[in-house]
Amino acid sequence: MKAIEERTVGLISASSSRASLKTQLENGYPRICDYCEPTIEFLSSSELARHIRQDHTTQEGGSFLCRYGEHGVCQKLPLEGVCDVDFEAHIRRCHTSQSVPYSRSTSCFTEDNEEAASLRSIRLTSDRDTPTIEKKKFTLHR
Repeated sequence: MKAIEERTVGLISASSSRASLKTQLENGYPRICDYCEPTIEFLSSSELARHIRQDHTTQEGGSFLCRYGEHGVCQKLPLEGVCDVDFEAHIRRCHTSQSVPYSRSTSCFTEDNEEAASLRSIRLTSDRDTPTIEKKKFTLHR
């Protein structure tokens, strides 16, 4: 009976410490996994990084392949994979630091009004070392 009580107390303290974490969240968190069903919520970038490494990563030889993307393919990482250190940097740079789901282009608003806003799209091409920056006009509807 005492073991059951200890487990119950442990569960209560774990859930209360998780609740107290919600008051000190990183920017963009809590976040959910964009590809898992049912939905999983993460309170920090380290929780999300751990999830991506455990559930959306394969290892072939010494290379790590990121599967955090549509159809299990990450568009930001080479198909042949990368070493462990580079993979950790990839997860931080491409998946945990953004507050919105990953997309193939990085976009930002330079004007915030309903008539027009400028969208800057950065496209990476395989034949160039530097990204191509395009400016496009579009209407922002709220």
